[in-house]
This record gives sequence, structure tokens and C-alpha cells, in this order.
Amino acid sequence: MLLFGKPLELLILDVDGVIVDVINHIRPAMIATAKRIGLSLEPLSEFWRSETNRSRFCSGLQNQIRACWPHLDNQAVLDYCWRFQEERRRNPWRAISGSIEAINWFRENNILLALCTTNDRPTLINQLKTIDIDPAWFVAMSTWESGHPKPDPRAIEVILKNTNVSRSHSAYIGDWYPDLIAARGAEIRFIAALSGGMPREMFLNEGVPTDHIIERLSEFPKLLKKLVLRDRK
Repeated sequence: MLLFGKPLELLILDVDGVIVDVINHIRPAMIATAKRIGLSLEPLSEFWRSETNRSRFCSGLQNQIRACWPHLDNQAVLDYCWRFQEERRRNPWRAISGSIEAINWFRENNILLALCTTNDRPTLINQLKTIDIDPAWFVAMSTWESGHPKPDPRAIEVILKNTNVSRSHSAYIGDWYPDLIAARGAEIRFIAALSGGMPREMFLNEGVPTDHIIERLSEFPKLLKKLVLRDRK
């Protein structure tokens, strides 16, 4: 399988915003977590009312927490994060429409799959199983426990090392800044998915080519098929 003229042997996927619906789940999860800790909900409501902030969840959960409750110290922010993950494990998020079918298509076409996420492994495994995805489908997983979470490119380097696939034969599909930064640092091809809430213009302004931007994961098989037909002409 070729992707823009180069073999595609390994496809690395972000989870939230690419496989799993982050847009419709993160706000209820943040509210539930704040209630458990006893934090005021007004800063969170104000955060989401702002047009500028509506996509700022893509800057990372810790940054959101600090924006909403700047009085929290680092330990309190980390405590919120772990309680947030507990909330996710109790109420796992739904898959984005077409994402599971796309994953099965990649497997049927012998494209190795890996995951690169800032979720911890227990939360990730629970999330995958809830949406009927077998963790064994993925040849490698880079999670929070890997030691170098995104945007550190070593989050991707550990996958390349474990799979022994050339970076020139790999690609990464992500939906936010840390994905793009990590992919560029690891020098692998990046495909932007808009299903995480970041606008197309943001990726274009960052130099991502138009044909490297897809609405959601389910469009990627269509892109590959289109490229195959083009190369045959």
C-alpha cells in the first residue's frame, strides 16, 4: 500500500479524537470529575462558553484544568487527571462513526497498527474493550507510562523501535498540536483528522498540506484507494 508515493507499512493512531469521540464526552467527564473533587463548576462553564476556548481542550487536559482553576497546584492538577481517568473507566466514551470499520480495513490490508496516546494503559485497555476493539490488534502502544508522552517525539520513537519499521514507511494520524509536534520530531508523515475539534485552518497554518487533512479516520481508507487508482494511471 502506498501513501503519497511511499510504502505504508505502519499506521500509528491517536486515540481520543481519532478513534474515540472526545468532543461529546470530555465536557461531561470534566464536570463529573470536578463535582467529585468539590471544585466550582462556574470556571468550567465559563471556559466552554468562550468561542476561543471551545477547541482548547486540544491543548491537553492539564492545560484545561489550569485555565479553569488556576489556584490548583501541580499535585492537585495531577489528582484531577487521575480522577478524570477513573471517571472514563466508569463511563467509557463512544467510538467515532466509522473508526472501527476503518481499523478493520487496515488490518485486512496488512497495515500494521499502533497507538500513541497520553491515556494511561488501564484506561486505554478499558476504553478499547468497551467499543469492541481488541488491544491485540495493535503491534505497539505508547501510553502515559511509556515515559515520554506527547508532544515528546520519543513517544513515537518507542513504537518505531518496537516494530522495527522504517520511519519513512510509517505515518501518524492525530487530531491536535501534540500529535503534529511529535510526528515532526520523529520525522514521520502526519495526517490530520478534524474529528477532534481542531479547525482545518490551524493545520493549514502549521504547514500541513490540504491532501493530508481528513475529516475523520473513516476517510483514510478512501484516500489510500484514491491514491492507488491515481498511481495506476
